[in-house]
Amino acid sequence: MLERASVLSAGLTLGPMVALAACDSGSRAPAGGAAPQGPVTLELWHDWGTTGGGGLAMLDQIDEYQRRKPNVTVSNVADAGRAKFVTALASDTVPDLFKLNAPEVIEFGEQNALLPLDDMIRRDKWDMKQYFDFVVPQTSYKGKILSITHHPDIRNVFWSKKLYREAGLDENKPPQTWAELELHAQRLLKRDGSQVSRYGFVPSWTANSWLLQYWQANGAKILSDDGRKVTFNVPAAVEATAWAMKITDNVNAGMDAVNDWNTAANVGGGYRALARERVGLLFNGNWCFFPVSVENASLPIGVQALPGGPSAAGKSFVFGGGTMVGATRATKNAEAAWEYLKFVGSKDGQYLVQKRSGDVAGHREAANMPEIVNENLGRKEILALFEKANALSYVASPAVRAVETVIGEAQTKLLKRELAPKDAVSEAAQQSQQQLDDYWARQGR
Repeated sequence: MLERASVLSAGLTLGPMVALAACDSGSRAPAGGAAPQGPVTLELWHDWGTTGGGGLAMLDQIDEYQRRKPNVTVSNVADAGRAKFVTALASDTVPDLFKLNAPEVIEFGEQNALLPLDDMIRRDKWDMKQYFDFVVPQTSYKGKILSITHHPDIRNVFWSKKLYREAGLDENKPPQTWAELELHAQRLLKRDGSQVSRYGFVPSWTANSWLLQYWQANGAKILSDDGRKVTFNVPAAVEATAWAMKITDNVNAGMDAVNDWNTAANVGGGYRALARERVGLLFNGNWCFFPVSVENASLPIGVQALPGGPSAAGKSFVFGGGTMVGATRATKNAEAAWEYLKFVGSKDGQYLVQKRSGDVAGHREAANMPEIVNENLGRKEILALFEKANALSYVASPAVRAVETVIGEAQTKLLKRELAPKDAVSEAAQQSQQQLDDYWARQGR
């Protein structure tokens, strides 16, 4: 069941400062535009901790910024996720800066909780073209830029050239159609006696909603232009769903069999299966190069966009997502917060995003720095796909959490064979529309 009582999905009540700021469409930059000269403390919230790649990147950025700006202290609150931020908004105890994923820019943008940056961007002639094309729209909502990229990510096709050779396939000819993808999934499937030792392709082993992405890759549009109406209850979505389930059930003998094998054989799921040579094709995120680099660095891997389905023949799709940092409308240090965001989004700041992590900078020049490209397996190849990202890995709506929960429930029912493809699409569309209607009714519009 959906968490209909959550603070945001029930209609967020903003604290006094945020509510007042929502009446002002400006970016609250000081009239002179000069950064404050006295001591300033900025509170930055994120939930990455201090030991993993993202947490280390935050530490590196903060340390370098404080070295350059001795008058600024950035308080690194590393255990503050979405739930804490929602609670803080309701009580007016928000931080100056907050780490956001792409859908949250839309969620909190609709709630007027984020500081628009456009005036300061224009004033400082901050060049947004320094970022990959798909990055800038993700930092924005309703025509206002509300955040700066920390790092973007993409979902694309990986294939193992070694396993292609073993299966008698041309290692330089990955699938260009869904029919070829299905054929390659069959050819790459390997059994030792009655036991599977390798799968060719597992459609649901991807990041974010696999239905959402396959629907789009077959030409189905998810929402109307105004975001109020569900538009995916169309034959193209049913066709895409049926295709994914055909491979799941007819080629792979069902998801239960895959899950049992994954556990028994220590496959590591979609994240590690490619590195462990347990799957020949994978549709997943750019971060899947990292386990290959750790476990099987000599394994030759190819990358490409996901080919379009029968109803989108000749097209290809790279699905974008990402993480941003935004300033809150309630900050009392708008100018200092903007200065820090500029550093995060600068070439130097974006270098630090990648220095101790497997993430890819959203800043083109930083992403292409030789010291980064040469030290990260597959980085040169994957960067070409960052230039081609043309679809979203999430639902572009402030009701994203509720709608994606509905789609997730449809996925579960499909994999359990509780719904046929046509019924799953229809049910998901009907319930998603109800979630959208409920959300906008709570907003009074």
